Amino acid sequence: MYPRLYFLFLLFSLSSCEQSSVISAEEPISTMRIDYYSSTCSGAFFVQNCLNFQIDNEIGSDQWRTQAISIEGFKFNYGYIYDLEVKITPIDISNCADDCPDNRYELVRIVTKSKVDNPCVIASNPDQACTKEYMPVCGCNKRTFGNSCVAAVSGITTWTLGACD
Repeated sequence: MYPRLYFLFLLFSLSSCEQSSVISAEEPISTMRIDYYSSTCSGAFFVQNCLNFQIDNEIGSDQWRTQAISIEGFKFNYGYIYDLEVKITPIDISNCADDCPDNRYELVRIVTKSKVDNPCVIASNPDQACTKEYMPVCGCNKRTFGNSCVAAVSGITTWTLGACD
C-alpha cells in the first residue's frame, strides 16, 4: 500500500512541476532620455504627438528618435528633459496593421528631471516640406504660422489652433 502512495505522490509532484511557469532572468534595463518637447508625427491613419527620445548609447548624440510611444508609469511634462530607466519588451506585431508599437516600454524609475529655461524654440529644419493649406496656429512665441507644419519647421515646439490675438 505504501509503495502505491509513494508512486502517486511522486506522479503528482512531477506533474505539478511541469505545469509551473519557468522563472526567467529579469529583462535588461535600458536608459532613455526624453527631450523637453513632443513633436507632431504622422502615422498611416492619423497625426499625433510623439516623444523625442534617445536610448542607451545614443544619449548625448545629435540623433533623436521621434515616435508615438507610451511609457507605462510615466507622465511627460513639456519643458523638462528626463533621464529614465525603462524595461523594453518586444511586441509581436505580425497580426497588426500600421501604427502599431514595436515595443512595450515600462518605467523602472526617473533618474533625473531637468527644467529647460526657454523651451519654446529649437533649431529650424528648412529641408522639411510643408503643404500650403491655411490652418493657422499660434506659436508659443506669439507668432501666427500658416499651419502646424510651418510652425514645426520654424523650430516652434508648441502651438495652439488658430491665429494669435
